[in-house]
Amino acid sequence: MTEVELVIMRVLWACGEGTVKEVVEKLPQEEKRKLTTVATFLKIMGDKGFVTSRMTGRSLTYCPSVDLEDYQLTTLRDLRERLFDGSAIDLVERCLDIFDLGRVELEQLLFLIEKREK
Repeated sequence: MTEVELVIMRVLWACGEGTVKEVVEKLPQEEKRKLTTVATFLKIMGDKGFVTSRMTGRSLTYCPSVDLEDYQLTTLRDLRERLFDGSAIDLVERCLDIFDLGRVELEQLLFLIEKREK
């Protein structure tokens, strides 16, 4: 998914569905696009299988055909394979190097690790 497609998908994931006009209205201000541009992206996204559409009156209503959690999982697995030679440890270590986690977040990570061990 391209960056623009991801912005559009975030709107659809949050709303569940929407017409082109509704999607444009809910785009973040810094990501605003023309109706025709969003319509073109939604058509392409339909061709890629990311969204489905149905006629509602005189407008198409678009719905995500990919679940957010499934997309996150697929993308992370792909990232792990392509950039970290399949190593989840290397991926997590890079995240820890890059992101400045505070004490509370580190404690949350430790909690998650301990929870997985049980």
